[in-house]
Amino acid sequence: MFLRTVTALTVLLFCLTPALARSTAGAAAPALHKVTKIYISKQENLPQDVDSEVRLDRVMRKELAKYGFVVVDDREKADAVLFGIVNEVSPVNGRAPNPPKYRYEYRLESIEGAVLWKATSLVSNRSKALADQRGLEKIVGGLFKEWKKSATRAGIVVGNKVS
Repeated sequence: MFLRTVTALTVLLFCLTPALARSTAGAAAPALHKVTKIYISKQENLPQDVDSEVRLDRVMRKELAKYGFVVVDDREKADAVLFGIVNEVSPVNGRAPNPPKYRYEYRLESIEGAVLWKATSLVSNRSKALADQRGLEKIVGGLFKEWKKSATRAGIVVGNKVS
């Protein structure tokens, strides 16, 4: 009797495990295509000058708006939060690259903290302002591309902007 009860419980547990895994995995993070309102967090490594911080924020807002994302100033009203780090690539063997290279690393997290998307882009340019423009164009273009893939997988027909 004891052996049959243990066997029955084992079979029941084995059958329920996939269903439980699916239900908890689906609840962990919303689909990327459901994100339309984004809160931009302050740079994780603040630039040394205020002009760079203001420029990065302005360029990011412009790039997100170009694809139809809405930037909100209140984190509570956002679907997701965008975090980013911008670094100058360190010299190799003591020699700085010419022109300088910059690394743009961004991730989009749900309000609950689940990572929905992340990307890195390297850009070389003598002008930091032009490097920022090109780096953020690549980052947001990549975000929209993945957003569009998510929408397509969900059976949603989209154009060139978030709807």
